[in-house]
Amino acid sequence: MTIAAITGSYRKGGLATCVLDALLAALLLPLAGCAPHGARPREEISLVVECTQKSYLVGDPIWLRLIIKNTTTKSLRFDYGREGDTAITVVCSGKRYPGPPPLKPARESFFPHMDWTAEMLPGESSPQEILLDDWITFDEPGEHLVRVCLKWPHQRRWGRPCLRASAPVVVRTVPRPPGDLPPREALELTVAPAKDHFMVGEPMWLTVRLRNRSIRAYHVDTGWLGRHNFSVRYKGQWHESEYLDTVAGGFGGGGGQADLAPGEAFEHRILLNEWVLFREPGRHPVSIRFDSWKETGATTAAPRLLAVGDAVIDVRPKDSATLTRILQGCFDKGNFNSFYYDEGPLLSICFCGQDEALPFLKRLEEKKQEGSLPHDIEIEMVKGVGRVGTLRAVELLAKWVGGDPESDDALGQIYLIRQRTHDEQVKRRANELLKNLPPDYEPYMRWIGG
Repeated sequence: MTIAAITGSYRKGGLATCVLDALLAALLLPLAGCAPHGARPREEISLVVECTQKSYLVGDPIWLRLIIKNTTTKSLRFDYGREGDTAITVVCSGKRYPGPPPLKPARESFFPHMDWTAEMLPGESSPQEILLDDWITFDEPGEHLVRVCLKWPHQRRWGRPCLRASAPVVVRTVPRPPGDLPPREALELTVAPAKDHFMVGEPMWLTVRLRNRSIRAYHVDTGWLGRHNFSVRYKGQWHESEYLDTVAGGFGGGGGQADLAPGEAFEHRILLNEWVLFREPGRHPVSIRFDSWKETGATTAAPRLLAVGDAVIDVRPKDSATLTRILQGCFDKGNFNSFYYDEGPLLSICFCGQDEALPFLKRLEEKKQEGSLPHDIEIEMVKGVGRVGTLRAVELLAKWVGGDPESDDALGQIYLIRQRTHDEQVKRRANELLKNLPPDYEPYMRWIGG
């Protein structure tokens, strides 16, 4: 029904009804969100799309530069966040490809508004770069006509249409030279366990070997602390190193790096326990993935190197005496003079997950009181007790609750044990220790424990 039809039903003549018609139309026209019949909405933003280079090798990342301009005489405020209304759609060969990320606008204001709003001044341009591979990839050489369509809501009011713009660009892809593999295929990853078999709770070291199969040289970086660019897939899920959660926001440096000429290889060791703890014996298939963009995100500075390798980890039942000897050896090799980052022996104790680790975790706490424990291990030590998850572990954590500055960490681990355990005795003891906490403390405990 049109505005005229609605107001016409009230028309009985007289000044009063004319005023009523005017008021009603003024209220309903914004709600209708339509322009007068036959009129076209004024364009408020313009869009220009450019290729970042003249041509791209097939298989290389394709970056496009989007130049968005406010063509009005007033500031435009955009809402591009949680509703998911902001979208970039790519059209190619008559097919539409809806894509993932919203554009990052020219100016952001996070406080006091937590709804991801931004403002663009009159005449202001906001150049952004997008990775076309997030929408579409081209496996064959040629010239590809692509249209980028932008939909950008700028106010949360009924009847205010989204700002829309679109622009075409021709993407030219050329064949790769023989032997020049695409970056995502250039590396070969193989995994070699340090032993033929491990026992439950034992540190499980893997050697990851990255070999350059291409005729082009590549730079390989394992990421922050030699861990960030690796993920482990086990039972259908990808896992990240839990140690990185401990040191997030702290000090630390990069891991292993190497420039690989064609045919050259680079080897790097990782402690599998940081990603996955095997609590049951058996043959466990895992996949190790290396992703050079995992730490940096999508970047024009370097191509994305991807590689995946598989291994089967043979885990045998634990022998308590043997496991205790192994952990003793780790404790003896621990670097207690480093301010930050023990790279192996002490982490092997923290990521054991068995009762045999508890005496050594207690000794680490004593080292902490002496001031000779690396800072990262001070935190990982408490989490290590939580990973054991037994009644003995809960009792050790209970002793650490009190005036100790780490008592919140201990309470957090008790909370997580309670959430994960199927042992009713452990659950009852954890409830006793947590019963005096206020109800609104639970989210904090969840955060501290994690």
